Amino acid sequence: MQLNKDQDTAFEIVKTGQNVFITGQGGVGKSELVKKICEWFEERGKCIHVTALTGIAALNVKGKTLHRWAGIGLGEGKPDDLLRKVRRHPKGRANWVNTAILVIDEVSMLSPELFTKLDYIGRNIRMIDAPFGGMQLIFCGDFCQLGPVPVDAYCFQSPLWAECDFAVCYLRENMRQSDGLFQKMLSEIRMGYASEETRRVLRSRIDCKVGTDE
Repeated sequence: MQLNKDQDTAFEIVKTGQNVFITGQGGVGKSELVKKICEWFEERGKCIHVTALTGIAALNVKGKTLHRWAGIGLGEGKPDDLLRKVRRHPKGRANWVNTAILVIDEVSMLSPELFTKLDYIGRNIRMIDAPFGGMQLIFCGDFCQLGPVPVDAYCFQSPLWAECDFAVCYLRENMRQSDGLFQKMLSEIRMGYASEETRRVLRSRIDCKVGTDE
């Protein structure tokens, strides 16, 4: 896969070992970039794990759910309770100890509560007083899309987000849509806005047959 300018910039920052947040609207190649990053680290013998907040999202990036990787079940309970659970979970404990780079896709669905619980486990299992016990974090997603359930707050509102010191990499080129007007409409609606032109186009499609210009 040939990376565009924004993807290449993000890729180069990832290579430095810094924590990175890769974002942008749907269709800009976030998941494809994650796959490229994984290939690069695996070729160099680095232990990288790809996770997501739902099973479907995990399949899309050939990973596993964050809960399964972490060995926390549903993630309910106090941080100390979850820590004890992980210590009794051989696979989960091994994941925490051996992972050098952790990717979390669809991170917009990660609640501040779970975010801080995972950080607590990482620091204690790895015995390193740094976010997630010092592993490199690659967060990927779009906070204009799906949020945590229930949506009380987003993980970037936690003080831990600032402590992670993410380099924010915004991907802009839409790889999925070549129609400029449609891209503009999607961008507006993503931000909760619709110009008169967008409204006019949408109204023109009322009662039309799907997949046709009729």
